[in-house]
Amino acid sequence: ATFWKRGSFEPWTNDDSQDDNNDDDAEKILSHQARGRTMTSILRHKRHKQNEDKQSKENNNTDDVSSSCPILAVINCHLEGHPRQYAARIKQLQHSMEDLAKQKATRNIPLNGLCISGDFNCELQSSACSTYLRLGRVGRKGGLGGVHGTAAAVVPTKLLESEEAAECLHPILEWGKPIPEDEMEKVSPHAFRHNSLLSAYPPYLGSTDAREHFTFCANPHRPVAGLDQIWFSSFSLSRIALRKPLFSYEERMNALWTGLPAPFYPSDHLPIGAILDWNSCDASSSMECSIDDDASSSSFRTAQRKCTEAGIRELTITEKTAPPIPKSKSPIMAYAELDMLLVTCPFDSDEQRVILESIVEDVPDVPANPKEKPSQEQLRKLSEMRERKKHLLMTASGPCRQVLQRILKLQKVVASYEK
Repeated sequence: ATFWKRGSFEPWTNDDSQDDNNDDDAEKILSHQARGRTMTSILRHKRHKQNEDKQSKENNNTDDVSSSCPILAVINCHLEGHPRQYAARIKQLQHSMEDLAKQKATRNIPLNGLCISGDFNCELQSSACSTYLRLGRVGRKGGLGGVHGTAAAVVPTKLLESEEAAECLHPILEWGKPIPEDEMEKVSPHAFRHNSLLSAYPPYLGSTDAREHFTFCANPHRPVAGLDQIWFSSFSLSRIALRKPLFSYEERMNALWTGLPAPFYPSDHLPIGAILDWNSCDASSSMECSIDDDASSSSFRTAQRKCTEAGIRELTITEKTAPPIPKSKSPIMAYAELDMLLVTCPFDSDEQRVILESIVEDVPDVPANPKEKPSQEQLRKLSEMRERKKHLLMTASGPCRQVLQRILKLQKVVASYEK
Protein backbone atom coordinates (compact mmCIF):
# COMPACT_ATOMS: atom_id res chain seq x y z
CA ALA A 1 0.00 0.00 0.00
CA THR A 2 1.07 3.59 -0.59
CA PHE A 3 0.14 6.23 2.01
CA TRP A 4 0.51 10.01 1.82
CA LYS A 5 -0.38 13.03 3.94
CA ARG A 6 -3.43 14.78 2.58
CA GLY A 7 -2.03 18.13 3.64
CA SER A 8 1.02 17.63 1.44
CA PHE A 9 -0.13 15.46 -1.47
CA GLU A 10 -3.25 14.79 -3.50
CA PRO A 11 -3.96 12.32 -6.33
CA TRP A 12 -3.15 13.83 -9.70
CA THR A 13 -5.97 14.47 -12.17
CA ASN A 14 -5.88 16.14 -15.55
CA ASP A 15 -8.19 19.10 -14.93
CA ASP A 16 -8.21 20.05 -18.61
CA SER A 17 -9.56 16.68 -19.73
CA GLN A 18 -12.24 16.32 -17.07
CA ASP A 19 -15.82 17.52 -17.24
CA ASP A 20 -18.48 18.11 -14.59
CA ASN A 21 -19.70 14.51 -14.81
CA ASN A 22 -16.38 13.01 -13.67
CA ASP A 23 -16.45 11.51 -10.18
CA ASP A 24 -13.98 10.10 -7.67
CA ASP A 25 -13.75 6.78 -9.54
CA ALA A 26 -12.42 8.53 -12.64
CA GLU A 27 -9.90 10.34 -10.46
CA LYS A 28 -8.66 7.04 -9.04
CA ILE A 29 -8.27 5.57 -12.52
CA LEU A 30 -6.10 8.50 -13.56
CA SER A 31 -3.88 8.62 -10.46
CA HIS A 32 -3.46 4.90 -9.64
CA GLN A 33 -2.57 1.87 -11.71
CA ALA A 34 -1.97 -1.64 -10.36
CA ARG A 35 -0.28 -4.70 -11.80
CA GLY A 36 0.29 -8.11 -10.28
CA ARG A 37 3.48 -7.10 -8.45
CA THR A 38 3.52 -3.29 -8.65
CA MET A 39 1.22 -0.35 -7.97
CA THR A 40 1.79 3.12 -9.39
CA SER A 41 0.44 6.26 -7.75
CA ILE A 42 0.68 9.72 -9.32
CA LEU A 43 0.59 12.49 -6.72
CA ARG A 44 0.60 16.28 -6.83
CA HIS A 45 2.80 17.92 -4.19
CA LYS A 46 0.66 20.71 -2.73
CA ARG A 47 3.03 21.62 0.10
CA HIS A 48 5.79 22.66 -2.32
CA LYS A 49 3.57 25.29 -3.96
CA GLN A 50 2.38 26.52 -0.55
CA ASN A 51 5.98 27.06 0.54
CA GLU A 52 6.78 28.92 -2.69
CA ASP A 53 3.71 31.14 -2.34
CA LYS A 54 4.66 31.97 1.26
CA GLN A 55 8.22 32.83 0.29
CA SER A 56 7.00 34.89 -2.64
CA LYS A 57 4.78 37.00 -0.35
CA GLU A 58 7.61 37.53 2.14
CA ASN A 59 9.84 38.81 -0.66
CA ASN A 60 7.03 40.97 -2.10
CA ASN A 61 7.39 39.07 -5.35
CA THR A 62 4.16 38.89 -7.29
CA ASP A 63 5.59 36.58 -9.95
CA ASP A 64 4.79 32.94 -9.26
CA VAL A 65 7.99 30.94 -9.67
CA SER A 66 6.11 27.71 -10.25
CA SER A 67 2.61 28.02 -11.66
CA SER A 68 1.83 24.37 -10.92
CA CYS A 69 2.62 21.89 -8.19
CA PRO A 70 5.30 19.29 -9.02
CA ILE A 71 4.03 15.81 -9.88
CA LEU A 72 5.57 12.71 -8.28
CA ALA A 73 5.04 9.13 -9.44
CA VAL A 74 5.53 6.40 -6.83
CA ILE A 75 5.91 2.76 -7.93
CA ASN A 76 5.36 0.48 -4.96
CA CYS A 77 6.57 -3.03 -5.71
CA HIS A 78 6.85 -6.54 -4.28
CA LEU A 79 8.76 -8.36 -7.00
CA GLU A 80 8.91 -12.09 -7.78
CA GLY A 81 10.43 -13.98 -4.86
CA HIS A 82 12.02 -17.03 -6.52
CA PRO A 83 15.82 -16.52 -6.47
CA ARG A 84 16.30 -17.64 -10.09
CA GLN A 85 13.46 -15.56 -11.59
CA TYR A 86 15.70 -12.59 -12.48
CA ALA A 87 13.99 -11.96 -15.81
CA ALA A 88 10.54 -11.94 -14.17
CA ARG A 89 11.63 -9.28 -11.68
CA ILE A 90 13.10 -7.05 -14.39
CA LYS A 91 10.01 -7.39 -16.58
CA GLN A 92 7.77 -6.44 -13.64
CA LEU A 93 9.76 -3.21 -13.27
CA GLN A 94 9.89 -2.71 -17.04
CA HIS A 95 6.14 -3.07 -17.52
CA SER A 96 5.29 -0.70 -14.67
CA MET A 97 7.62 1.98 -16.05
CA GLU A 98 6.30 1.46 -19.57
CA ASP A 99 2.76 1.92 -18.28
CA LEU A 100 3.79 5.13 -16.52
CA ALA A 101 5.57 6.46 -19.62
CA LYS A 102 2.55 5.67 -21.78
CA GLN A 103 0.21 7.35 -19.31
CA LYS A 104 2.47 10.43 -19.20
CA ALA A 105 2.27 10.71 -22.98
CA THR A 106 -1.45 9.99 -23.43
CA ARG A 107 -2.63 11.98 -20.39
CA ASN A 108 -0.07 14.76 -20.87
CA ILE A 109 1.18 14.45 -17.29
CA PRO A 110 3.88 17.01 -16.38
CA LEU A 111 5.78 14.37 -14.40
CA ASN A 112 8.63 15.85 -12.35
CA GLY A 113 9.82 12.98 -10.17
CA LEU A 114 9.87 9.19 -9.89
CA CYS A 115 10.31 7.05 -6.80
CA ILE A 116 10.45 3.23 -6.91
CA SER A 117 10.42 1.41 -3.60
CA GLY A 118 9.49 -1.87 -1.98
CA ASP A 119 10.63 -5.48 -1.60
CA PHE A 120 12.78 -6.26 -4.67
CA ASN A 121 13.60 -9.83 -3.57
CA CYS A 122 17.15 -9.36 -4.86
CA GLU A 123 20.23 -7.70 -3.44
CA LEU A 124 20.90 -4.04 -4.12
CA GLN A 125 24.66 -4.63 -4.22
CA SER A 126 24.62 -7.04 -7.19
CA SER A 127 21.51 -7.95 -9.15
CA ALA A 128 19.90 -7.59 -12.55
CA CYS A 129 17.25 -5.19 -11.20
CA SER A 130 19.75 -2.76 -9.66
CA THR A 131 21.83 -2.76 -12.86
CA TYR A 132 18.70 -2.26 -14.95
CA LEU A 133 17.44 0.68 -12.90
CA ARG A 134 20.83 2.38 -12.61
CA LEU A 135 22.04 1.94 -16.20
CA GLY A 136 18.66 1.71 -17.89
CA ARG A 137 19.51 -1.40 -19.91
CA VAL A 138 20.83 -4.94 -19.71
CA GLY A 139 21.47 -7.67 -22.27
CA ARG A 140 21.93 -7.55 -26.01
CA LYS A 141 18.58 -5.90 -26.67
CA GLY A 142 19.84 -2.99 -24.62
CA GLY A 143 22.68 -2.52 -27.11
CA LEU A 144 25.54 -3.33 -24.73
CA GLY A 145 25.24 -7.00 -23.81
CA GLY A 146 27.90 -9.04 -25.56
CA VAL A 147 31.12 -8.17 -27.33
CA HIS A 148 31.49 -11.27 -29.52
CA GLY A 149 29.57 -12.41 -32.57
CA THR A 150 27.37 -10.60 -35.06
CA ALA A 151 24.85 -9.56 -32.39
CA ALA A 152 27.45 -7.51 -30.51
CA ALA A 153 27.07 -3.74 -30.28
CA VAL A 154 29.48 -1.40 -32.04
CA VAL A 155 30.62 0.99 -29.30
CA PRO A 156 33.72 3.21 -28.94
CA THR A 157 36.73 1.89 -27.06
CA LYS A 158 36.39 4.52 -24.36
CA LEU A 159 32.84 3.38 -23.67
CA LEU A 160 33.92 -0.26 -23.52
CA GLU A 161 36.46 0.68 -20.86
CA SER A 162 33.94 2.56 -18.73
CA GLU A 163 32.44 1.19 -15.55
CA GLU A 164 28.90 1.34 -16.96
CA ALA A 165 29.78 -0.75 -20.02
CA ALA A 166 31.68 -3.25 -17.90
CA GLU A 167 28.57 -3.87 -15.82
CA CYS A 168 26.56 -4.56 -18.99
CA LEU A 169 29.15 -6.52 -20.93
CA HIS A 170 30.32 -8.72 -18.09
CA PRO A 171 28.02 -11.32 -16.54
CA ILE A 172 25.70 -9.90 -13.89
CA LEU A 173 25.92 -11.73 -10.60
CA GLU A 174 22.76 -12.34 -8.61
CA TRP A 175 22.83 -14.32 -5.38
CA GLY A 176 26.46 -15.11 -6.20
CA LYS A 177 25.74 -16.76 -9.57
CA PRO A 178 26.11 -15.29 -13.09
CA ILE A 179 22.87 -14.67 -14.98
CA PRO A 180 22.72 -16.47 -18.35
CA GLU A 181 22.82 -14.19 -21.38
CA ASP A 182 19.60 -15.61 -22.85
CA GLU A 183 17.67 -14.63 -19.71
CA MET A 184 18.27 -10.95 -20.50
CA GLU A 185 17.77 -11.27 -24.27
CA LYS A 186 14.23 -9.84 -24.40
CA VAL A 187 14.60 -7.00 -21.87
CA SER A 188 14.20 -3.58 -23.50
CA PRO A 189 15.77 -0.42 -22.03
CA HIS A 190 13.38 1.38 -19.68
CA ALA A 191 11.90 4.75 -20.59
CA PHE A 192 13.32 6.68 -17.58
CA ARG A 193 16.99 5.82 -18.14
CA HIS A 194 17.96 9.45 -18.89
CA ASN A 195 16.81 10.72 -15.49
CA SER A 196 19.66 9.20 -13.46
CA LEU A 197 17.83 6.77 -11.22
CA LEU A 198 19.80 6.25 -8.01
CA SER A 199 19.39 4.12 -4.93
CA ALA A 200 18.72 6.10 -1.77
CA TYR A 201 20.86 3.61 0.15
CA PRO A 202 24.44 3.43 -1.22
CA PRO A 203 25.13 0.01 -2.78
CA TYR A 204 28.35 -0.41 -0.80
CA LEU A 205 26.40 -0.78 2.46
CA GLY A 206 26.62 -4.43 3.44
CA SER A 207 28.49 -5.37 0.26
CA THR A 208 31.43 -6.89 2.13
CA ASP A 209 29.59 -8.01 5.27
CA ALA A 210 25.78 -8.23 5.32
CA ARG A 211 25.80 -8.20 9.13
CA GLU A 212 26.79 -4.53 9.03
CA HIS A 213 23.71 -3.50 7.04
CA PHE A 214 20.72 -5.68 6.22
CA THR A 215 16.98 -5.30 5.68
CA PHE A 216 15.94 -8.97 5.90
CA CYS A 217 16.85 -11.71 8.37
CA ALA A 218 14.22 -14.46 8.55
CA ASN A 219 16.72 -16.97 9.96
CA PRO A 220 19.33 -16.38 12.68
CA HIS A 221 22.75 -15.32 11.43
CA ARG A 222 21.56 -15.24 7.79
CA PRO A 223 21.01 -11.56 6.97
CA VAL A 224 20.40 -10.25 3.44
CA ALA A 225 21.71 -6.81 2.49
CA GLY A 226 19.56 -4.49 0.40
CA LEU A 227 16.53 -6.70 -0.21
CA ASP A 228 14.27 -3.66 0.35
CA GLN A 229 15.19 -0.67 -1.78
CA ILE A 230 14.29 2.95 -2.59
CA TRP A 231 15.17 4.43 -5.98
CA PHE A 232 14.59 8.03 -7.11
CA SER A 233 15.21 10.26 -10.15
CA SER A 234 18.26 12.24 -9.03
CA PHE A 235 17.99 14.88 -11.79
CA SER A 236 14.83 16.20 -10.12
CA LEU A 237 15.10 14.86 -6.56
CA SER A 238 17.81 14.99 -3.90
CA ARG A 239 18.35 12.64 -1.00
CA ILE A 240 18.28 14.62 2.26
CA ALA A 241 18.36 11.87 4.88
CA LEU A 242 18.15 8.11 5.39
CA ARG A 243 16.51 6.01 8.06
CA LYS A 244 18.67 3.43 9.82
CA PRO A 245 17.04 -0.02 9.71
CA LEU A 246 18.35 -0.63 13.25
CA PHE A 247 19.24 2.18 15.60
CA SER A 248 21.82 0.56 17.86
CA TYR A 249 24.49 -2.12 17.87
CA GLU A 250 22.55 -4.11 20.50
CA GLU A 251 19.41 -4.19 18.34
CA ARG A 252 21.42 -5.39 15.36
CA MET A 253 23.09 -8.17 17.38
CA ASN A 254 19.73 -9.30 18.81
CA ALA A 255 18.16 -9.41 15.33
CA LEU A 256 21.09 -11.45 14.01
CA TRP A 257 21.00 -13.82 16.98
CA THR A 258 17.25 -14.53 17.02
CA GLY A 259 16.24 -13.66 13.46
CA LEU A 260 13.12 -11.71 12.53
CA PRO A 261 10.33 -11.12 13.52
CA ALA A 262 11.46 -9.92 16.95
CA PRO A 263 10.16 -7.60 19.71
CA PHE A 264 9.43 -4.15 18.21
CA TYR A 265 10.00 -5.63 14.72
CA PRO A 266 6.87 -7.59 13.73
CA SER A 267 8.12 -8.53 10.24
CA ASP A 268 11.05 -10.47 8.82
CA HIS A 269 11.84 -7.24 6.91
CA LEU A 270 13.24 -4.12 8.56
CA PRO A 271 11.70 -0.70 7.82
CA ILE A 272 13.69 1.62 5.58
CA GLY A 273 13.02 5.24 4.64
CA ALA A 274 14.44 8.33 2.99
CA ILE A 275 13.70 12.05 2.92
CA LEU A 276 13.76 13.48 -0.60
CA ASP A 277 13.50 17.08 -1.79
CA TRP A 278 13.03 18.72 -5.17
CA ASN A 279 15.95 20.11 -7.19
CA SER A 280 14.91 23.63 -8.18
CA CYS A 281 16.82 25.27 -11.03
CA ASP A 282 17.69 28.87 -11.76
CA ALA A 283 17.57 29.54 -15.50
CA SER A 284 19.29 32.92 -15.10
CA SER A 285 22.41 31.31 -13.69
CA SER A 286 25.25 30.49 -16.08
CA MET A 287 26.43 27.60 -13.92
CA GLU A 288 25.40 24.02 -14.57
CA CYS A 289 23.58 21.90 -12.02
CA SER A 290 25.65 19.10 -10.51
CA ILE A 291 24.10 15.90 -9.25
CA ASP A 292 26.36 13.46 -7.43
CA ASP A 293 25.82 9.76 -8.01
CA ASP A 294 26.83 9.07 -4.45
CA ALA A 295 28.55 11.77 -2.47
CA SER A 296 29.41 9.38 0.35
CA SER A 297 31.23 6.94 -1.91
CA SER A 298 34.97 7.11 -2.39
CA SER A 299 34.62 7.06 -6.17
CA PHE A 300 31.53 9.05 -7.13
CA ARG A 301 30.69 10.56 -10.47
CA THR A 302 29.05 13.90 -11.13
CA ALA A 303 26.36 14.43 -13.76
CA GLN A 304 25.79 17.94 -15.12
CA ARG A 305 23.00 19.59 -17.01
CA LYS A 306 22.19 23.15 -18.10
CA CYS A 307 18.79 24.39 -16.98
CA THR A 308 16.66 26.17 -19.57
CA GLU A 309 13.65 26.91 -17.34
CA ALA A 310 13.23 28.02 -13.76
CA GLY A 311 11.68 25.61 -11.28
CA ILE A 312 11.68 21.82 -11.21
CA ARG A 313 12.55 20.01 -14.41
CA GLU A 314 10.18 17.57 -16.04
CA LEU A 315 11.31 13.98 -16.44
CA THR A 316 12.62 12.89 -19.81
CA ILE A 317 10.88 9.92 -21.41
CA THR A 318 12.99 7.99 -23.91
CA GLU A 319 11.02 6.24 -26.62
CA LYS A 320 11.75 2.69 -27.66
CA THR A 321 14.41 2.47 -30.34
CA ALA A 322 16.14 -0.46 -32.00
CA PRO A 323 19.52 -1.25 -30.43
CA PRO A 324 22.65 -0.43 -32.44
CA ILE A 325 23.29 -3.99 -33.64
CA PRO A 326 25.36 -4.27 -36.83
CA LYS A 327 24.21 -6.35 -39.77
CA SER A 328 25.42 -9.91 -39.80
CA LYS A 329 26.43 -9.61 -43.47
CA SER A 330 29.03 -6.91 -43.80
CA PRO A 331 30.75 -6.29 -47.19
CA ILE A 332 33.91 -5.14 -45.43
CA MET A 333 34.18 -8.37 -43.46
CA ALA A 334 33.45 -10.47 -46.55
CA TYR A 335 36.20 -8.75 -48.58
CA ALA A 336 38.66 -8.99 -45.68
CA GLU A 337 38.00 -12.69 -45.09
CA LEU A 338 38.24 -13.49 -48.81
CA ASP A 339 41.62 -11.75 -49.12
CA MET A 340 42.92 -13.51 -46.02
CA LEU A 341 41.86 -16.98 -47.22
CA LEU A 342 43.38 -16.45 -50.67
CA VAL A 343 46.74 -15.82 -48.96
CA THR A 344 46.55 -18.52 -46.27
CA CYS A 345 44.85 -21.33 -48.25
CA PRO A 346 46.95 -24.56 -48.14
CA PHE A 347 46.99 -25.18 -51.92
CA ASP A 348 48.07 -28.60 -53.13
CA SER A 349 49.92 -27.07 -56.10
CA ASP A 350 50.61 -23.78 -57.87
CA GLU A 351 48.33 -24.89 -60.70
CA GLN A 352 45.47 -25.20 -58.20
CA ARG A 353 46.14 -21.63 -57.04
CA VAL A 354 46.03 -20.31 -60.62
CA ILE A 355 42.73 -22.10 -61.33
CA LEU A 356 41.12 -20.67 -58.17
CA GLU A 357 42.31 -17.13 -58.90
CA SER A 358 40.90 -17.34 -62.43
CA ILE A 359 37.56 -18.53 -61.06
CA VAL A 360 37.43 -15.70 -58.49
CA GLU A 361 38.52 -12.95 -60.90
CA ASP A 362 36.77 -14.12 -64.09
CA VAL A 363 33.13 -13.88 -63.05
CA PRO A 364 30.68 -14.27 -65.98
CA ASP A 365 28.44 -11.30 -66.64
CA VAL A 366 24.78 -11.95 -65.85
CA PRO A 367 21.79 -9.60 -66.12
CA ALA A 368 21.43 -7.28 -63.12
CA ASN A 369 17.67 -7.70 -63.25
CA PRO A 370 16.76 -11.18 -61.91
CA LYS A 371 13.66 -11.23 -64.11
CA GLU A 372 15.77 -10.82 -67.25
CA LYS A 373 16.74 -14.09 -68.93
CA PRO A 374 20.51 -14.67 -69.57
CA SER A 375 21.69 -15.06 -73.13
CA GLN A 376 22.95 -18.36 -74.55
CA GLU A 377 26.56 -17.18 -74.29
CA GLN A 378 26.10 -16.23 -70.64
CA LEU A 379 24.52 -19.59 -69.89
CA ARG A 380 27.47 -21.36 -71.54
CA LYS A 381 30.00 -19.43 -69.44
CA LEU A 382 28.07 -20.15 -66.24
CA SER A 383 28.03 -23.87 -67.08
CA GLU A 384 31.78 -23.88 -67.69
CA MET A 385 32.33 -22.05 -64.39
CA ARG A 386 30.32 -24.66 -62.46
CA GLU A 387 32.33 -27.49 -64.05
CA ARG A 388 35.63 -25.82 -63.17
CA LYS A 389 34.53 -25.35 -59.54
CA LYS A 390 33.35 -28.95 -59.34
CA HIS A 391 36.63 -30.29 -60.76
CA LEU A 392 38.67 -28.05 -58.44
CA LEU A 393 36.90 -29.32 -55.31
CA MET A 394 37.00 -32.97 -56.40
CA THR A 395 40.77 -32.95 -56.96
CA ALA A 396 41.62 -30.99 -53.77
CA SER A 397 42.77 -32.62 -50.54
CA GLY A 398 40.61 -32.57 -47.40
CA PRO A 399 42.08 -29.51 -45.57
CA CYS A 400 42.36 -27.57 -48.81
CA ARG A 401 38.81 -28.45 -49.92
CA GLN A 402 37.25 -26.87 -46.80
CA VAL A 403 39.05 -23.58 -47.39
CA LEU A 404 38.21 -23.62 -51.10
CA GLN A 405 34.51 -24.12 -50.34
CA ARG A 406 34.59 -21.10 -48.04
CA ILE A 407 36.41 -19.01 -50.66
CA LEU A 408 33.87 -19.87 -53.35
CA LYS A 409 31.00 -19.02 -50.99
CA LEU A 410 32.56 -15.65 -50.12
CA GLN A 411 33.09 -15.02 -53.82
CA LYS A 412 29.31 -15.22 -54.31
CA VAL A 413 28.73 -12.85 -51.39
CA VAL A 414 31.20 -10.30 -52.74
CA ALA A 415 29.66 -10.56 -56.20
CA SER A 416 26.20 -9.77 -54.77
CA TYR A 417 27.55 -6.56 -53.20
CA GLU A 418 29.14 -5.47 -56.47
CA LYS A 419 25.91 -5.73 -58.45
